[in-house]
Amino acid sequence: MLRFSQPVGRKRLLVALALVLLLAVPSIVTRATKPRLKVDWEVGELSRFEAALAERETRLTLGRQLPYGFPPSPEFAPFGGPLKARILSGDAARGKLLTNLGHADWDVAKDSLVGIVPPGLGFAGDDITTTARGRLHPGLNFVRLSDEAIATRGLDAVLQSVTGLGRLAGLLPDRTLVLFIEASRLNDLRTSPDVARTRVYAPYNKIALDFGVRLQINRNEATNPDIRARVTIVPGRDGAAMRQRIASLPGVSELLPLVHGGGYTLRIHYSHLKRLARVPGVLHIAPIRDFMTLNSETPPTTQMGSAEDGLLIRPFDDAGVDGGGIAPANGVCDTGSGTCLAPGSRSGESCSGDRDCDTRVNDGTSPVPPQIVSVIDNGISADTPNFSQTANQVTTASAPIGPSHRKIHGIINIRDGGATCDAPLSGSGTHGNRVAAAIAAYPSELGFFVSRGGIGGPVEARNANLDGIARGARILLSDVADATRCTINTLVERGGDVDPGNLLDRLNETICPITGGAGACAGIAGGGTEVHLAVLPFGHPDNFSNDQLLMSNGTYNASAVDLDTFLYNNRDFMVVMPVGNNGGIVGNNRLGLLIDIIPGFFNGTEVDDIGFGEASPAPIQVAAPATAKNLLAVGGSTGDCFTFFGVADCEGALPGFSSRGPATEGSLRMAPMITAPSFDLLVNDPGNAPLTGTVAVFRIRDNGHPP
Repeated sequence: MLRFSQPVGRKRLLVALALVLLLAVPSIVTRATKPRLKVDWEVGELSRFEAALAERETRLTLGRQLPYGFPPSPEFAPFGGPLKARILSGDAARGKLLTNLGHADWDVAKDSLVGIVPPGLGFAGDDITTTARGRLHPGLNFVRLSDEAIATRGLDAVLQSVTGLGRLAGLLPDRTLVLFIEASRLNDLRTSPDVARTRVYAPYNKIALDFGVRLQINRNEATNPDIRARVTIVPGRDGAAMRQRIASLPGVSELLPLVHGGGYTLRIHYSHLKRLARVPGVLHIAPIRDFMTLNSETPPTTQMGSAEDGLLIRPFDDAGVDGGGIAPANGVCDTGSGTCLAPGSRSGESCSGDRDCDTRVNDGTSPVPPQIVSVIDNGISADTPNFSQTANQVTTASAPIGPSHRKIHGIINIRDGGATCDAPLSGSGTHGNRVAAAIAAYPSELGFFVSRGGIGGPVEARNANLDGIARGARILLSDVADATRCTINTLVERGGDVDPGNLLDRLNETICPITGGAGACAGIAGGGTEVHLAVLPFGHPDNFSNDQLLMSNGTYNASAVDLDTFLYNNRDFMVVMPVGNNGGIVGNNRLGLLIDIIPGFFNGTEVDDIGFGEASPAPIQVAAPATAKNLLAVGGSTGDCFTFFGVADCEGALPGFSSRGPATEGSLRMAPMITAPSFDLLVNDPGNAPLTGTVAVFRIRDNGHPP
């Protein structure tokens, strides 16, 4: 049973402009942050109005109970404590080898980084073959290609020659390969004219620097000596023998292969990590990191550039460029019976006009099917006008959730079947529902708007359109959190803790969802019903821990590799992800007005940078896995404040919390690539302010499952 009222009236906006690629820039951005470092503002620096806002925001912030990041036991850390990779830039990086510890010297004897490696994480001297070009060992090795050979024979020929000696496991900057070599081919590699330098890929090179030191949301996980880990295997080296070898190691438990191959998830007792790292064929060992949701917002500003100057016009919607395809033009409404007649796509359902009988669905009946947007998050409120099939039914007999439903193309049960956190004691607002609604909600199709009294007089109500940025698109939800996580809160919301698992698996399921066990597909791919866009509105958490600037920011980790692997294999696919919330230091001010921190590598070098507090220079801010190479990384801007600040261009400003690039120190890749509204001043001025906050969607006050 739906539980919302239906206000009357519908205001049609003018057609102003038609643009393309609506779904290429959905308003999926970041919002949450944390008040950890306090910086006092001098009253003289603020206007009277700003000072009042600062005081109000301080009261609100101090009233929030923040989640706590639980530290693991010190003995869990394989390197003795937290380490940050020493990344060099420019001429300083030239001729160096990029490893997990940072830029190292090819000659181990001259490498100062080796001194921080504890005993047992390297190879003994008698295991290593020393040559004029460096050191070699059966198994994994770093190999730098010869510049002279490339100049003479070409890169393709040199690559083919060297990779033919072993198995390629990775590519690094400066023409460097990670190569797996059998003992029988070591001499061939040693004497190859195509090789300039070599160095052993030691066990310590396989271990992520945040293994055993990262704060955990779950206290039990933080204190558990059997640490959750993801183990990546050298391509072609996996199989029954490898699985048996890893399973037989002491300290290994809960061993499960990744759905799409290439490695395992497992638990490893911290005291036996060294044994796992010494297994030939193991390429990388990383902790399974927590994920926390970031955030989403706003249609009129995104479609027009300014809600105020555009008079709230939605040109994309009015021109029909809303992600909804084209409906079959054959539905007829029988005004006598009030039902749709065949051959309309809603035959037998109630109607009030012929348009009601022509729905744009993705069941093969529409000449141009609507777009499907994959949202990987924590539930959806199907029993709201955002997504319900009719004004009083979540689904109908002819339109269950699936290809024939008005809004929800499917729900993939990863951790739950679509249940939400909408009930008041659960947090009253599921993140997945808000993200999906900001993208594709279409309540106006059923005649639902939000009313706010007091504008223009105490009794006058005005209807506001809460359609999403691409109201005609449809949602494929991957539910990656159950109801037990609803009360784990971030700074501005609850239910922020999600558990998507391996992102490569989640993305592959969007084009071939698993419905009946491993390998079973729901048949979404093909026939004009493909998914081409996925929104992952979360990141490795930067909004719950005690550290303002995490050492994991700016790292290219396993989750980022998952995204790039999928995008390389699916060239017509786009993944949208927020860059994170480490752009400022929290003081006595609103979250959107934090003190900006500019990363040291913002202009490509840290030579001229001034540090902030203990960070000198200021570190990279972008949260993994938004550090992936091929996704669309999105940052936040401020919502339109209309005329409250006169002619001030609020929507052109960036809130202080939104992370700034570059993505990583090694790549200096631009991030974010685009920005969209993520923060609203929410001023209390009925005469000038918007009708709602920057993002406002319908929700319902229970945690009910969609039928």
